[in-house]
Amino acid sequence: MIKAELMNSKEVKKLQSIMDEQYGTHLEGFFYKGSKNRIYLGTRFTRLIEFKKVNAEGVGLYIGRLRDDGFRPSIEGVQLLRPEKNVYELSKEQLWDWLRGYKITINTDYEGYCALSHQGEIIGPGKIKNKKVWNYVPKNRRIRTLIKKQVEKD
Repeated sequence: MIKAELMNSKEVKKLQSIMDEQYGTHLEGFFYKGSKNRIYLGTRFTRLIEFKKVNAEGVGLYIGRLRDDGFRPSIEGVQLLRPEKNVYELSKEQLWDWLRGYKITINTDYEGYCALSHQGEIIGPGKIKNKKVWNYVPKNRRIRTLIKKQVEKD
């Protein structure tokens, strides 16, 4: 079983403040913290669950991880968040590289967690450091067999 605990109001306010600072918006709901500072979003019924008897990862939606340098959202977390700032639009070529798991170069002075979009749709999170966007997409979710011509058609 994965240890989890419902976040108290002080912890939730801190998390929402970090989200506001990084992305200009935040999520509402019932948050709980799992192992390795993983943050999950649940419904109002989440507070009724005895986490000692249930696998925490099966209860809510994993939205990201709270780290020393900020909130690192998951793909689903950043899409739910619908960020208003630190969103960077990718070209087709950059999208192709990002989908395959590579770091991409971006022209900005900002350093920290960001959201990436293509044609106005949020496609996932990244972290900008030294004008490079680090790709945090898990290897098993990267697209390895995509033919470049398919991306160019869209």
